[in-house]
Amino acid sequence: MENKKFSWIYLIILSLIWGSSFILMKKALIGLTPIQVGIFRILITTAFLLLIGFKSLLKIKRRHWYYLLLNGFLGTFFPV
Repeated sequence: MENKKFSWIYLIILSLIWGSSFILMKKALIGLTPIQVGIFRILITTAFLLLIGFKSLLKIKRRHWYYLLLNGFLGTFFPV
């Protein structure tokens, strides 16, 4: 029962974050260019994901980094 309660709380938090991002982007475009807003979104997301997953990144073997970087590079220019 407790696990189900946390699932609903996480869903509500996620909905608030997701919904507020559009409002915040609209407000940010008043003083910034679209490129600047995009760069700030990517930088904030990168910092957050590094904070969460830094230990997992250390476990990745050196030979797999090439494929990860290639995937990230190609995924940016050719999204599926």
